[in-house]
Amino acid sequence: MSNIENIVEVVETLEAPKVKKSRGRPKALVIDSALPEEPVVESPPKVKRQQSEKQKNNFLLCLAARKASLELKRQQKAEQVH
Repeated sequence: MSNIENIVEVVETLEAPKVKKSRGRPKALVIDSALPEEPVVESPPKVKRQQSEKQKNNFLLCLAARKASLELKRQQKAEQVH
């Protein structure tokens, strides 16, 4: 036999291994606590960025426009019901 025929025979006889699936709940993990525990170092909380005065004013204008829009929608809805 030639090398090619040997390879073909080996490939034909090879099968993928069967994987056995476990049933039921997975077993609980066992944690080995023999390792020394390191103290947790907490970092200070991040400081929030402060808004500029112009940003604060724009936000107030946005809230006023939103209130006006909601009031207008309420009036239109009330007119449609009556």
